[in-house]
Amino acid sequence: MVVPEGDLRFLLTEALRPLPVRIYYEVAPPVDWSAFVDRLVRLSPALVWVDYERTRLCFEELANRVKAAPTVPLLVAVAIQADPEQTRRALEAGADEFLVPPFELRVPQLLRRAEQLQLRALSGGRPGKVLGVLGTAGGVGATTLACHLAVELRRQQEGDVLLADLGVPPGPVALLMKVETPHSFLDAAANLHHWNADYWRDVTRRHPSGVFVLAPSFNSVTGEPWGREQGGAVGAALRWVRAYFRWAVLDLEKRPGSPSWTLLSQLDVLVVVSTAHPLALAQARWLVGCLRNAGVELSKVRWVLNRMSLDPVPWAPFERYVGLPVAEEIPEHGRFSNSVGDCILAPPGSPYGKSVRSFVMRLLGHREAVQQAGSPLLRAVRWLYGVRRVIKRR
Repeated sequence: MVVPEGDLRFLLTEALRPLPVRIYYEVAPPVDWSAFVDRLVRLSPALVWVDYERTRLCFEELANRVKAAPTVPLLVAVAIQADPEQTRRALEAGADEFLVPPFELRVPQLLRRAEQLQLRALSGGRPGKVLGVLGTAGGVGATTLACHLAVELRRQQEGDVLLADLGVPPGPVALLMKVETPHSFLDAAANLHHWNADYWRDVTRRHPSGVFVLAPSFNSVTGEPWGREQGGAVGAALRWVRAYFRWAVLDLEKRPGSPSWTLLSQLDVLVVVSTAHPLALAQARWLVGCLRNAGVELSKVRWVLNRMSLDPVPWAPFERYVGLPVAEEIPEHGRFSNSVGDCILAPPGSPYGKSVRSFVMRLLGHREAVQQAGSPLLRAVRWLYGVRRVIKRR
């Protein structure tokens, strides 16, 4: 905010106070242009407020320097009184908007507009996607699958991938990936005003696969539940995640009604993981009902049957019971997770790795994988083979 102390700064600050923003004050007009530009680059502001009356002699130069910033912030000229001629000169000099009090109605609109412009600039016009992984209960292998999905997404396409643990207390993401971070995703969301490429390098750790991991250890967080305010901050953070990452994989808290469930409407893909155990199927059916009641579009839900045998199993009875089609059948992780202390990722050539790859290829829209998975003949053969096995057992 390039506005000196006085009534104008007070009115503008009061309008911004209820909003989730942090304000930095600059000398008006700037004395050291080099230091001013350095702060623009370091802070990456979404909005720059300028007192036009105090900076009219250098406003054009100030506007040029602001527009040259990497994130192209929105430049808003403000004045204590309306003056048509003053407004015209400010807009011709490079201002995006010209405002006079009261500010309360226009400020939220400008913040949304500035955020959209900044996200578009950061993502190159192609925002990333967010995938959430939700287990029907503990022990179904949802976290293990989330880790493998993140690694496979990084392997199959260009662009950075984020893997974040949203559980409270945290799940075994840090254990499986052998990467721990001192901060949680909630910590990162609370510092939204600091978010830039350098900030992500500081709060995340890079796995050898190239995946950026944000997963605190069991001892690095308090385990306190989210409040409603924190849930809203994490929701806002997801919009920025799309700007910096091609894909973000979130290991969601499994308890229905938890704050992480407030994020479900913002996900591009929701992977629901269960096993074929009768109790797990009942939990999956109940979870689908909860998702439907929460207003989640079931078209973006992918149901994965985990820890299946390598022999084909008929899916149709499961699908009718749960109310969702089976998106993928993934075999037991097997010897790659015999003990908690020796957890490692499954090799890409293992049955588990091949199934994960098949699922990711369909997520990315690869035609061969889609055609293979959707082939009616293949599904019929799998069903007949499964019926044959059941008859033999009887």
